[in-house]
Amino acid sequence: MFSVVIPLYNKENNIALTIDSVLNQDFRDFEVLIVNDGSTDSSLSVARRIADERVRVIDKLNGGVASARNMGIKAAIYDCIAFLDGDDLWKPSYLSKMKKLINEFPEASFFGCQFIKQEKGEDRIVNSIHSKRGYIDDFFKKETEALLVSSSSVIVRKDCFDNVGYFNERYTRGEDLDMWCRLARKYRFAFEPTPLCYYLLDGED
Repeated sequence: MFSVVIPLYNKENNIALTIDSVLNQDFRDFEVLIVNDGSTDSSLSVARRIADERVRVIDKLNGGVASARNMGIKAAIYDCIAFLDGDDLWKPSYLSKMKKLINEFPEASFFGCQFIKQEKGEDRIVNSIHSKRGYIDDFFKKETEALLVSSSSVIVRKDCFDNVGYFNERYTRGEDLDMWCRLARKYRFAFEPTPLCYYLLDGED
């Protein structure tokens, strides 16, 4: 059902926990694509030690996070792409709750949820202002109020990339925001008002 794409660059202290947060999901039908983007630390060897048949490690020369995500999308075998950064975490119910959202709002093609920003041991739900479950009719208006998604709390139907293109590899920042805007111009978005992801500012960004 889900192809989980994890771009990896120099996250040796975090990547094992990130992968564990996927493998510990209460929904089990997924694959994990870890795309090592030319890490210069031991990230690649840590990822390769994960003994789970659902995990695939792809090694490439450094080209930036956009190129790593794009390689993961192209290698994915399932219809829904779930993105997760190499130092962020999912709660165990993330995929099951998002699968329910996808099933209940079939006209949407990309999906997001509330997420928690963790910094210096303190947690804050960044987008708690968004409390409506289901279709968001004016993505751009709501996005100006508070971010609807982070790069670790969004799921996209794979066929969308055939129409909007892939992440822009020329961008060194903001490549994710650019993608969400391109998707919002063409597709409906559905939202789950439950905090299911951790954006860890104490990680190795």
